[in-house]
Amino acid sequence: GGARGARARLLRRALAGARVPIDGVPNLAQRRWRHRARAAASPLVPMARSVLRVDVAVRLVVLAALVGAAAAGAPPAPTCVSPACDAEHGACVADDVCLCHAGFDPADGCVSALAGGDAPPNAHNARAGGEVPAFGPGTGGRLFLNAMREAAPWASQPAALDDLAVAPSPWDDGRDVAVDAVTGYPTALEADQAAATVVFAGQGGRYDDDGGGSSSWVLTWEGQGNVTAGLDAVMAGSDGPNRELLTVTPTDAGIMVRIEATDVNDTVTNVVLVRAADEATHAGRTFHPRALAHLARFGVLRFGALTAAEPAADDAAPLAAADRPTAAYFTQAGEGRLSVELAAALANWVGADAWLSVPVAASDEYVTAAVEAAAAAPLRGKLYLEYGAATVTPASSASGGWARA
Repeated sequence: GGARGARARLLRRALAGARVPIDGVPNLAQRRWRHRARAAASPLVPMARSVLRVDVAVRLVVLAALVGAAAAGAPPAPTCVSPACDAEHGACVADDVCLCHAGFDPADGCVSALAGGDAPPNAHNARAGGEVPAFGPGTGGRLFLNAMREAAPWASQPAALDDLAVAPSPWDDGRDVAVDAVTGYPTALEADQAAATVVFAGQGGRYDDDGGGSSSWVLTWEGQGNVTAGLDAVMAGSDGPNRELLTVTPTDAGIMVRIEATDVNDTVTNVVLVRAADEATHAGRTFHPRALAHLARFGVLRFGALTAAEPAADDAAPLAAADRPTAAYFTQAGEGRLSVELAAALANWVGADAWLSVPVAASDEYVTAAVEAAAAAPLRGKLYLEYGAATVTPASSASGGWARA
């Protein structure tokens, strides 16, 4: 009886509806996946020490648990008369106390923090969860203030181009670009070679907060070398070492960034591409205000394919802990490229729990390393782990094969 019995009945109904035995865990060895955390001092220990049994019904289990927990003994919702809350600038956390969503401030009629507390800079609906949208070329989404965090992989191009406003054809001349395994930046360039990437390509020019027309951007980097920009960006001069001013007119082409020379003893790293108006903000904030404002309404953030790439084949080799993406890598765009550290930082910023998908090929060591990384961040909320991002999606032959194993 009581709330505990109601939650148990809800979970049994969810599992019965799925018609998948809880012990029928699909993986290479047809074994149960059980992971135990080693971060003994972590606030995540109660979660990490529990046995993780993940199968194709995992979403039903987690959702049922969330629904049950939210429904049991929930206190009466506070009431606010502030127009800001009605306009979704914030959310009521106490009677007539409206805590700002990320991206809003007291000028919008809400409060940015509770007096004497360590509250996140926003409020959310703890009963609602949402998926973090994809970002990077071709997606239309923004997540980071530094656009280089959303860049495509490096392509090899001739060192000199006749016109930076026109994309070379072919975009990639087929030569390898030697990159550092940790940071992803080129370690050396061949003769007559540049390393090029692009941001905002295929997004219809909808990436600048100024709503059309031209705007000023800043391109900076560390190390010795030559960095240029093109396509939507026009070089407007330099006002300091390793610093270029750009005039950007958004189109579907996006902004091309090229490393045309790099010193092997002091390579170009930490390239930053931001709007001039956001440069000061970027010094203290990682994420784009527009993304924060959208995600701030949720109490749980699901990262899906952002943290779990589909395997190349059903018989893919298990991923080791060293295969896990890290925050040090220059771009976080693409399936399975977002690091646990940055996912935890995003969840912390909006005050939400984190729902991370792990690759279906992940080894025990990979998952343990991911949990320990979340603990070290530290993730302030709860951590949920999901086996694969879409293990039963028919269109995904690889993950579908794992689910049928």
